[in-house]
Amino acid sequence: MTESESPSTSGKAPITGAIQKNCCLSNKLRLATNDSTGFLYQRCATGSLIMSNIFLATSIITLAEMELGCVGANVECGKIYGFKPSSLIALSATVSGILSAFILPFAGAIIDYTPNRHILGVISSIIVVAIQAIQIYTVEGTWFPMIILQSINGFMFQVVTLASYGYLPEIAATIDEQTLKWYSSLYYMFFFGHQVLFLVVIAAITIIFATSDVLTAQISQGIDATVTGGYFVLTWYYFTKREAKAKLPEGSSLVGAGFKQVFHTAKGLYDHYPKTVGTFFLGCIFSQASKSVLVNC
Repeated sequence: MTESESPSTSGKAPITGAIQKNCCLSNKLRLATNDSTGFLYQRCATGSLIMSNIFLATSIITLAEMELGCVGANVECGKIYGFKPSSLIALSATVSGILSAFILPFAGAIIDYTPNRHILGVISSIIVVAIQAIQIYTVEGTWFPMIILQSINGFMFQVVTLASYGYLPEIAATIDEQTLKWYSSLYYMFFFGHQVLFLVVIAAITIIFATSDVLTAQISQGIDATVTGGYFVLTWYYFTKREAKAKLPEGSSLVGAGFKQVFHTAKGLYDHYPKTVGTFFLGCIFSQASKSVLVNC
């Protein structure tokens, strides 16, 4: 890995991280700044990660049904641990959501008020990849602990995303508007492109080798742990270490400051865009419903 000087592409005064990093074959996907390159690799990692969890969810439901002895079409399943097998994934997502609601504001305060954004992203990424690797061993005797891990992983994924999106304002400050528009499109192209590619690869393996839902998920988790892990290494290699964005208000703690910021942001959105907020929450509801249909059908 080497570093070389590179000027800002927009004529703006560069901020921390103006020294361009170079790493192996990743130079083929090198953008104008270190942070913009890091965010590109983060989107690649995220695309594969999300698709692998769809196969894992299917495997967990199948294993729960096997334990109840109700595998097959038109077979009515009872409850296991108080829930129907088809509801387990929604329950896991709910637990992740609750964890996010109570802990993410604290993580956001760490990102805004301390110089620990980079290390927070590194640690949370390591945990995500480690859990993905552990879940390769999702079998009939381990599926319930694995769904608990999945709830934790859903929350840790939100921490990774939060730390990564914290770099977007700095990316926007160092490149011109047209370049930013192109990069925004590029990020989504790579994100959805990796989702499609991952889906095609796993589907091809399933068809060629006639693998079961459980084995398919194991293969999927193994591939994703490798792919996402590699992309996360590049992500946090390129993302630069930053100082605190703001000074912690006097007399405030990180926990209190995080929740206050969330409240002020929500209030500002409601005051200025009341109809938009309602539409946003409605969209969130239907998007979650769509995910449940995709997994359960």
